[in-house]
Amino acid sequence: MLHSSEFMPGGSPIFRTGEDVEKLYSDLRSLFSAASGFTGATLQEYLAWYQSQN
Repeated sequence: MLHSSEFMPGGSPIFRTGEDVEKLYSDLRSLFSAASGFTGATLQEYLAWYQSQN
Protein backbone atom coordinates (compact mmCIF):
# COMPACT_ATOMS: atom_id res chain seq x y z
CA MET A 1 0.00 0.00 0.00
CA LEU A 2 1.24 3.45 -0.84
CA HIS A 3 0.16 6.73 0.69
CA SER A 4 0.24 10.07 -1.11
CA SER A 5 3.09 11.29 1.10
CA GLU A 6 5.30 8.57 -0.39
CA PHE A 7 5.11 10.25 -3.79
CA MET A 8 7.28 13.15 -2.63
CA PRO A 9 10.95 13.04 -1.67
CA GLY A 10 11.37 12.65 2.08
CA GLY A 11 7.72 11.79 2.61
CA SER A 12 8.67 8.27 3.63
CA PRO A 13 11.78 6.56 4.98
CA ILE A 14 11.75 4.35 1.88
CA PHE A 15 11.54 7.19 -0.67
CA ARG A 16 14.03 9.71 0.68
CA THR A 17 15.24 11.33 -2.55
CA GLY A 18 13.81 12.45 -5.85
CA GLU A 19 15.61 9.51 -7.46
CA ASP A 20 13.83 7.12 -5.10
CA VAL A 21 10.46 8.59 -6.07
CA GLU A 22 11.31 8.45 -9.79
CA LYS A 23 12.23 4.76 -9.36
CA LEU A 24 8.83 4.23 -7.71
CA TYR A 25 7.11 5.86 -10.71
CA SER A 26 9.13 3.67 -13.06
CA ASP A 27 8.19 0.55 -11.11
CA LEU A 28 4.52 1.54 -11.14
CA ARG A 29 4.62 2.13 -14.91
CA SER A 30 6.08 -1.35 -15.35
CA LEU A 31 3.47 -2.87 -13.07
CA PHE A 32 0.54 -1.18 -14.81
CA SER A 33 1.95 -2.03 -18.23
CA ALA A 34 2.09 -5.70 -17.29
CA ALA A 35 -1.33 -5.60 -15.64
CA SER A 36 -2.93 -4.08 -18.75
CA GLY A 37 -2.53 -7.48 -20.41
CA PHE A 38 -4.26 -9.39 -17.61
CA THR A 39 -7.67 -10.92 -18.15
CA GLY A 40 -10.17 -10.57 -15.35
CA ALA A 41 -11.91 -13.67 -14.05
CA THR A 42 -14.03 -14.75 -11.14
CA LEU A 43 -12.71 -17.47 -8.86
CA GLN A 44 -15.12 -19.91 -10.49
CA GLU A 45 -13.87 -18.98 -13.98
CA TYR A 46 -10.26 -19.32 -12.85
CA LEU A 47 -10.96 -22.72 -11.29
CA ALA A 48 -12.56 -23.93 -14.53
CA TRP A 49 -9.57 -22.69 -16.53
CA TYR A 50 -7.10 -24.21 -14.05
CA GLN A 51 -8.83 -27.58 -14.10
CA SER A 52 -8.86 -27.58 -17.90
CA GLN A 53 -5.07 -27.19 -17.91
CA ASN A 54 -4.50 -30.49 -16.06
